[in-house]
Amino acid sequence: MEGKKENPIALRSKKWITDALFKLMKEKKFDEITITDISKESDLVRQTFYKNFDSKEQVLTDYMEKLSKELDEKCAHTNKNDIRNLARLHLEFWYEKSDLVKLLVKHNLLDLINICYKKIIFNVNGNSSKINSSAMKYSSAFIIGGLIKCIEIWAEDDFSISIDDLTDSVLSTLNTDFFY
Repeated sequence: MEGKKENPIALRSKKWITDALFKLMKEKKFDEITITDISKESDLVRQTFYKNFDSKEQVLTDYMEKLSKELDEKCAHTNKNDIRNLARLHLEFWYEKSDLVKLLVKHNLLDLINICYKKIIFNVNGNSSKINSSAMKYSSAFIIGGLIKCIEIWAEDDFSISIDDLTDSVLSTLNTDFFY
């Protein structure tokens, strides 16, 4: 769809469907939410749902892909060599979406954040000619997994630690002999 503008009515329908799913996720278990529930909540017919999505999981996947583009744009304007600013940027990004993060944690769907990182992590580290692709793959998995787990615990603690304190805590742990 690059270069093509999507139909405004389809965009509106997708937004209504996404909003309806998030509203229902506040009230019901994800596994119990049906396409009929989403259609009723969005005031759209099931046919409209299926014109835009194959499943409720795709609604979430598409939303996470949009967030991926948003996060990638933020990363593009950040010094890739400043690990503190980069870590802070990522934590701040998810803090701004704390309601979504809490919903994902509640429904054990936090792994959907991986969708955001699959597309951008190589852009973040892509300028490093010192790292071969195998090392990049494993180091990226380590960093992303740790970040997602950190976000999960932070959400479970109701985001009670400030972004700066959390950033400092994580970075100081990485810079010590914590693992030895």
